[in-house]
Amino acid sequence: MIVLNKADLVSKAQLAQVSDQLSILNPRALVLPCENSKINVMKVVDTSLYKALDFAGLHRDDVEEEEGKMKDCCKAKVAVGELPCCRSKRTHDSGKSKVVVAHNRASKPDTAGNSQKPRHASRFGITSFIYQARRPFHPERFDSDFVQKYFVFQSKDGDDEEEDEEEDAQVKGKKKLSKAELQKEEERKKELAIMKQQTKAKTQQGLRMQEFGELIRSKGFLWLANRHDMCGMMSHAGSVIGIEFNSPWVVLERRAWQGTETELAAVRNNWVDPWGDRRQDLVFIGKDLRHDAIQKVLDGCLLTDEEMKLGIDGWKATMGDILLESALEGGDSDEEEE
Repeated sequence: MIVLNKADLVSKAQLAQVSDQLSILNPRALVLPCENSKINVMKVVDTSLYKALDFAGLHRDDVEEEEGKMKDCCKAKVAVGELPCCRSKRTHDSGKSKVVVAHNRASKPDTAGNSQKPRHASRFGITSFIYQARRPFHPERFDSDFVQKYFVFQSKDGDDEEEDEEEDAQVKGKKKLSKAELQKEEERKKELAIMKQQTKAKTQQGLRMQEFGELIRSKGFLWLANRHDMCGMMSHAGSVIGIEFNSPWVVLERRAWQGTETELAAVRNNWVDPWGDRRQDLVFIGKDLRHDAIQKVLDGCLLTDEEMKLGIDGWKATMGDILLESALEGGDSDEEEE
């Protein structure tokens, strides 16, 4: 079974083309197109579609060896609060952030006794690294110098609302359309929007390839100065990026301050004073990645030393406060209703 996500980002013809290619690669699989990974769970549970004999002739890669027990030298480093030897050698500290490059450790020797690279690296050239920082991003710099410059931002609320309303007004001004004509017009607009987005994505893909290498996927925790109390979740695949702020940082939750020492220690796993668990913690996955270039761009989005000295009130005064703005907007609408 194959779940074909993000079907809303391609045209019907493109979706059919991808489906045809999948049927060539795996003709036995049931393909389920969807948007935002939303599918009917009954279509994927207890289907009895898997048949072991269908895969009997396929080559099976050895599973990559786990890290195993930590070496004595690494244990000694950890005991004094430092990074394990293997991790410190892969850590690049810019003074503002740290990039930890994934190990290129060899896995178990093959039957001929040759050491093998991890399977994702040997088969596809895929590598990864983690970007970590303990200061917030400036909301405007992060948006202009990273999000808008290199990706297509996907908003659940819809970014082209005003443009759509203007088009609707023009169409309605010409003549009253039938239901079939309205549906056709909606499909036309959707196709045009997809083509426009794909054109922009292609340009940004070229820029990403040129500066970063082939960046395939990134995801993690995000801290913006104008959303100081809310934990951001960034997720990118291909050219599309999405950012959500659905919950507060753990430092603001009751469980971070009430409980036994053992319970508090577990909750404060990513704790660094004075900000608690607020942090940038992003993993990047791709091919021939230039982690130094990505680190440089993201470091430029972080608050400077002077901006850090402003403190929370200073950030709100100079960069805004999303939570306060939302509360005020809600208050205005309530007053209008009254």
